[in-house]
Amino acid sequence: MARVAPDIAEALAGDPTVRLQAIVTAASDLDSLLAVLTRDIKVTHQYRLIRGIAVEAPAGALRQLVRSKAVASIEPVRDVTHQ
Repeated sequence: MARVAPDIAEALAGDPTVRLQAIVTAASDLDSLLAVLTRDIKVTHQYRLIRGIAVEAPAGALRQLVRSKAVASIEPVRDVTHQ
């Protein structure tokens, strides 16, 4: 079972049709992760430095990914600021 950030876990417990943005990291290789994505999961970015992707998807689709052996973690997309 994938590690899920607490704020994403809260959103996943709600309405399964709500669209969320998340970063999904692969448990092994990126191809295995991409192979388990359903059609309603839109990949918005593929990261080069980590085995991961940014996605936009309904909460219900992300909930299914949590149980996939291809997924290591699901994190929310957060704004990054430089200080």
